[in-house]
Amino acid sequence: MTTILSILQLFIVFCLVVVILVQKTSSDSLAGLSGGGHNVFSSKSSKNLFSKATIILGIAFMFNSLLIAKFHVSYVKSKSSISESLDLDRKKAEPKAPEAPAATE
Repeated sequence: MTTILSILQLFIVFCLVVVILVQKTSSDSLAGLSGGGHNVFSSKSSKNLFSKATIILGIAFMFNSLLIAKFHVSYVKSKSSISESLDLDRKKAEPKAPEAPAATE
C-alpha cells in the first residue's frame, strides 16, 4: 500500500510543479514561453483554472502525505523496536555461508 501511495505522491508532485510553472504570474514562468498574447486560454480563465488546479493538487499532496505517514507509523509500531527491525532487514540481506561437507573416513 505504501508503494502505491508513494507512486501517487510522485505523480501529484510532478503535476503540481507543472501547474505552478505554467501559471502566468510573471515573465519568469513557462507561460512566458508561449510567445506573447497568443495563449490557448484567456488570461482570466487560465488564471482561475490553474489556481483551482494548484489548490486541488496541494490538498491531494497533503492528504496523501498524511496517509503515507499513518501507514509508516503503523508499520513501525508492528515492530517491537527499531533496532529489531533493522536486524531483521540485515538478516534477510546477509547471504548464508555454505555448510562444510561431511568428512568421510
